[in-house]
Amino acid sequence: MVATLYAPTQARKVWILTFEFSGIVKVGGLGEAVSTIAHELSRRGFEVTAIMPSHGLRPHGFKELGAGCSGVRYGADGREYSYDLTLLEGYVGNVRVVLIGGRSGSPQQPVDVWPPYSYVEEKACLLARATRCLTQIYGYPDLVHTNDWHTALAASVLKVDAERQGYALPVLYQIHLRGSPSFPWHYGSEQWCGLPNTQQRVWAVERHVFEWTQRLWDSCWGNVECFAVRVADAVVTVSRSEVELLSKDYGRYVKEKACYSYNSTAWNLKEVEDIALKHFNTYRRCEVRWEALGEVLRRVPSWGYVDLGDAEVLVVASGRLTPQKGFDVLLQSAQYLPHSTKIVILGRRVGDEGYEFYLRSLLSYSWGRSAVVYGDIDQDLYKLLVYASHVYVLPSRYEPFGISAIEALAVGTLVVVSDVGGLGEYVADLRATPLGVGLKVPPDNVYELARAVQSLGYLMYYSESGKGFDKITMEELRVIALREPKFGEKLRSLAVAYVDAFFRPEHTVNNILACYELARQMAYYRAVTKFPE
Repeated sequence: MVATLYAPTQARKVWILTFEFSGIVKVGGLGEAVSTIAHELSRRGFEVTAIMPSHGLRPHGFKELGAGCSGVRYGADGREYSYDLTLLEGYVGNVRVVLIGGRSGSPQQPVDVWPPYSYVEEKACLLARATRCLTQIYGYPDLVHTNDWHTALAASVLKVDAERQGYALPVLYQIHLRGSPSFPWHYGSEQWCGLPNTQQRVWAVERHVFEWTQRLWDSCWGNVECFAVRVADAVVTVSRSEVELLSKDYGRYVKEKACYSYNSTAWNLKEVEDIALKHFNTYRRCEVRWEALGEVLRRVPSWGYVDLGDAEVLVVASGRLTPQKGFDVLLQSAQYLPHSTKIVILGRRVGDEGYEFYLRSLLSYSWGRSAVVYGDIDQDLYKLLVYASHVYVLPSRYEPFGISAIEALAVGTLVVVSDVGGLGEYVADLRATPLGVGLKVPPDNVYELARAVQSLGYLMYYSESGKGFDKITMEELRVIALREPKFGEKLRSLAVAYVDAFFRPEHTVNNILACYELARQMAYYRAVTKFPE
């Protein structure tokens, strides 16, 4: 290793490593969060390059860069495995995006396989190889912003390579969703993913110390997230509670180099009202609600059945069909709800067939009252359903942040959420404060979820129609409704104002920039750390 390093004095040229980017591919909240940050940074004059696997996509207007990336890797079996990659450059808005794909005419590469998280361990490896090649074209950036474990190896390779050349390249590791697989050292090593076994400067509570790469890897039992947390100059999470969890899991040294930044949304009320006018010639929620739902149920594949004949309250939820999201709890709650309350889950299938079978079995117990829409839904109709619903629900068992709740609030829809993670931090319970924008319930509590959904749903319905007061079961909400029958409309305005005040892209990027500066400062401290005599 080079004894003396230099570190950048500012971070204006930023590489963002990701597996998703809205406008290219979006599976969950990651794609939206990353693209929101990238576009806002670009708007402020930063030179931003997003780098990701192609997942088999070749968007219009993307062109191959002059140089490719090829070589040989050595498997644990001692055999040689060649790779032959191409670098595709294009733009989404003002953000430069580089896609890592297989070279035309060569055997299919894992980076070209759809869906995005198939062959994820090989995509992560080849992304690391390709970003190393990319430095030969672009040089090194001022800072690398890596997102979740899938891209952390690529950032680690860049950090080590740069340090070998005398440059303390700042690395910020952002965790959107906790967890990663574990691998033996051979996976991360120079033979496979490209990590050299060299001495690295890593933060240890009060100072940087020298550790061999393999020793760091093995001390984490090969867990990529653990390794990335240790190697990165700074770590950013999407909520304060996630910082506490990291510190608990990996040690108090994490707090010295950690920060958090809430996600944000570009959803806005005026845009969705315009969509409603375009589709239904009105933006009144009561006139849009059941028309929009009927159109979705006719056009998009779904499980279950919703009888619209007696419909009063519409409850919407959305997200990946996994146990983490707690949709089974929501469907179980239907047995405690009036038949006039209709539950619609806008789900994204991710291959968990066992959980999907469980959800379908639960739907049979709430026939006429609930459905899971699992096909691709038009984005306009998706937004309209969230906008038109009386309540948006996140019954998650674990949720680092929960961007969909912010999207709902941005268009004036109140939320019922599990009191976990980021949801527990940013959703103020209207039973406890006049600034409340929803209700919080314990996770996995079917009965409390049902009470909250029914009471808030009928508070909003009563505000809108003057009917349904007798179905507001929570005493605190009954008092509110008696005092101010139109209080639901006030709550909608409060929700929109709340998002405007705290959850817009400018707020997220202000926090991210503070994290960039933390990473840059930590890289400077790394640069001035001398080898022991």
